[in-house]
Amino acid sequence: MHGRAEPGPGWSLWGDPLEDMSTRLADIALRLGAMTPGQRVLCAVAAGGATGAVLRAAVETNFGSGGAPGAFPWSTLAINVVGSLLLGALATLAVSMAWWVRPFLGTGVLGGFTTFSAYAAASSVLFLDGAVGAGVGYVVATPVVCVAAAALGAHLPTVLGLSQNAPPKAAGQE
Repeated sequence: MHGRAEPGPGWSLWGDPLEDMSTRLADIALRLGAMTPGQRVLCAVAAGGATGAVLRAAVETNFGSGGAPGAFPWSTLAINVVGSLLLGALATLAVSMAWWVRPFLGTGVLGGFTTFSAYAAASSVLFLDGAVGAGVGYVVATPVVCVAAAALGAHLPTVLGLSQNAPPKAAGQE
């Protein structure tokens, strides 16, 4: 059979899923243990970034304007506002979490989900399509709403009783 071993007793096409998973997890643990702390952080960011980029594409594909000329980029605005809110909350919550949470969720997932380049591209498309009013509104509204969402997100965990941590302070405000 072209160099493949014949199935033996107890053989199944897919093997034992739990045994396969535990073997793979053990292999990952060994590989992570052999990495430097910086390499582990880069792996967390890479895995999170891939996840965030796929989430962004899913939202844009299912809820985007479809590239209609002059259409306001509501899905991009929503992605950036939700991402800012979640990043603000993460800044408060991640203080007491495992080492990988902030690079995986913050830089990775939310960095891949939100993006300044999509904001810039959507803005330029509005202007190029002649939708100057919508373009100016989008250019002004996005940073204002996103900063407000991040501030709200930083306070929500404490207000909702999910965290005893105070929201992070800006440099120089300690």
